[in-house]
Amino acid sequence: MAGRLAGNGWKVTVLTTDQGMSEGLVPFAESVELKVFPLSGGLDTRLLRSSELIEWLERNITRFDIVDIQGIWSFITVGVARVCRRRGIAYVVTPRGQAAKWDFGKGPLRKRIFAWLWLLKAWKGASAYRFLSKQEKEDCWLPGKERGVIVSNWLEPILEVPDASLVDMRRRMRIAAEAQAILFLGRLDPQKGVLELLDAFEQLCHREESSVLLLVGPGRGAYAERVRSKVASMACSENVRLPGPVYGFEKEALLRSVAAFATLSKSEGLPMAVLEALRNGVPVVVTPGANVPEVEEYGAGFIVNDPAEAAERLGEIIRDAGLRARMGENARKLFQDRFSPDSVSPQLVALYRKICDKDKREGASAGVASRAT
Repeated sequence: MAGRLAGNGWKVTVLTTDQGMSEGLVPFAESVELKVFPLSGGLDTRLLRSSELIEWLERNITRFDIVDIQGIWSFITVGVARVCRRRGIAYVVTPRGQAAKWDFGKGPLRKRIFAWLWLLKAWKGASAYRFLSKQEKEDCWLPGKERGVIVSNWLEPILEVPDASLVDMRRRMRIAAEAQAILFLGRLDPQKGVLELLDAFEQLCHREESSVLLLVGPGRGAYAERVRSKVASMACSENVRLPGPVYGFEKEALLRSVAAFATLSKSEGLPMAVLEALRNGVPVVVTPGANVPEVEEYGAGFIVNDPAEAAERLGEIIRDAGLRARMGENARKLFQDRFSPDSVSPQLVALYRKICDKDKREGASAGVASRAT
């Protein structure tokens, strides 16, 4: 997103912390300024609080015409919003699925207290809310969602991957030549429905004994241990792979080595992993909580409601090469029409310009000098 905005003439600065950063992340364009602030550990890490980030923003906030705050459940969100309000800088809040009722239901008392004491003021002060899908907007529990604008995520064009990399990836993942593989890409987390996906795969294996499930992504904590324990207890445990996270060319090779992508998400804004699968022409099996109803509209996969239905639909994709090919082509078309940079980035630019123009008009009418874009 930052690189595309910079390519359209915007000066873009990304502020973030080092929490969860990995050397596998795709680097930013040279035209994008990146500022990474370390979390000191302890309470700051648990609360997602960075005094260094906020202090830097206090000193530099007048450089910016608009700020886009990503996510809501952190003191960084609250602090950035406070600086913007105090200095008269317009800001957008992009909750990225965190304003959904399902997400709020996790630790409701703690989140209710945070919302009452800090979040609501930050939320209400925004010039707009950017939702990634219609369903995310409808499911938002915070007030004023009618002011929300729907602008989805997008992905840049796919990386070119040599054929030899595809062969090597299947070898590394121990996928036999005759076997069909199913890919999950994401955190081993309750929100992603990983245990339910294992239930579905267990049912599928009774009929498709050579099929392989790849659970690719980071996994820490109690839930990830439950996932590993369940895999170990399954009769088809030899058919499940847990390689950890994969990035860059390796991830692209992995996506092109599988027959289907599956995630049984409870709630999402708009999952990037699904968009990556669509971009690579991979049929997808998702739940309504993934917020991608276009999957069925375009015939790019199936939307399912439970593990039994997921097992049935994955079986159809695995067994029918013609169906896989048709869905793969439909997936590419869906990506191009709805989630490519050419289709989405102009919408985000238009949103930012509308807010900046309004801010300048209001500033001029109040006798305040406008800031340069």
